[in-house]
Amino acid sequence: MRRYDILFRMAKNYTNDIHEIVERVAEWPEQAREELVESMLSIEARYHGVYITTKEDRVALNQSADDVRENRFASHEDAKKVFHRFSGA
Repeated sequence: MRRYDILFRMAKNYTNDIHEIVERVAEWPEQAREELVESMLSIEARYHGVYITTKEDRVALNQSADDVRENRFASHEDAKKVFHRFSGA
């Protein structure tokens, strides 16, 4: 058997496995399906160099944008205190 024949069979098996899993996913609880989507997007980003934001990322980014619009920033002195406390300095 040629090398590409083996690779083709392996790819076909992976494709079949993926289809079987996807069929079972429909029966998973919603939270589990959401976790799967986030995991898949993370894996895709790792291999394709694109970062897809999660719901939590978007919430944090929106909060940060609100803070900037409202001029809610830590003072330089407050930032130094936090850095000192967590850096062990």
